[in-house]
Amino acid sequence: MDFSSILYTVVIFVSPHVGGNAIDTIEGPGCPPSFKRRDEQCFKLMELRANWPEAKLYCQVIGGDLARITDGDLQTTIANLVSKRTGGRYWVDGSDILQSRVFRWMKFNGKSVHFDYTNWIPGEPKHPSDKCVEVCNNKNGMWNDLDCHERIGFICHARASPGVEMKFKEEMDC
Repeated sequence: MDFSSILYTVVIFVSPHVGGNAIDTIEGPGCPPSFKRRDEQCFKLMELRANWPEAKLYCQVIGGDLARITDGDLQTTIANLVSKRTGGRYWVDGSDILQSRVFRWMKFNGKSVHFDYTNWIPGEPKHPSDKCVEVCNNKNGMWNDLDCHERIGFICHARASPGVEMKFKEEMDC
């Protein structure tokens, strides 16, 4: 399957126009459309349900990637985003797919970075078969390991471009 087929699949089956909608969509200057800006970061909280690989690809298609929580400030931002929702569970970019029980942020370019900061729910991660990281609003945005095939919401992230309004085409024309 080539990338255009994958992209078509994402647009058809993961598009917010089909199965859900984006929330917290206050546009910030220098952010992709409908992302919310905080300092030099842009975030988009998706209530749309997707598994981890679909969520990651969807975020990349719209100009970002799944969110990486690399410090306490970003943790607070993410916790504030999810605290306003009743859905409760959202994918972020963490995974131990490359090496069991060694969680990393999976970058867009295929490289990975070990966690320097964590905010696991006490006792987590505890399930070796759960390879991906979710944040939970009923636990103040703390992290849990979860089976990557579960269908939950997700949080996209992009870096802001100061002074530049980014434009992305959100729908494909035939």
